[in-house]
Amino acid sequence: MLSRADRKSKYRAIEDLRRRRIANLLLIRDAYESQGACARHLGLTEPFMSQILSGARNIGEVLARDIERAAGKPEGWLDQRRT
Repeated sequence: MLSRADRKSKYRAIEDLRRRRIANLLLIRDAYESQGACARHLGLTEPFMSQILSGARNIGEVLARDIERAAGKPEGWLDQRRT
């Protein structure tokens, strides 16, 4: 059983990854003329992309790798910290 401190640490790590993926997806989106154009290029619907960017939907492992492939980014790109 995890201690309370361990649970908090694990939650923080998951939350950091979620935020990082959203921030990096925003960088990809900004390379397109519109969010709809970006969504179509990535093989997503615009409403689904909006839900992801708002935090209502998570970017799981499979979706993250699919987005990276469609955007021509190396595997793990969405997970990396950017300045």
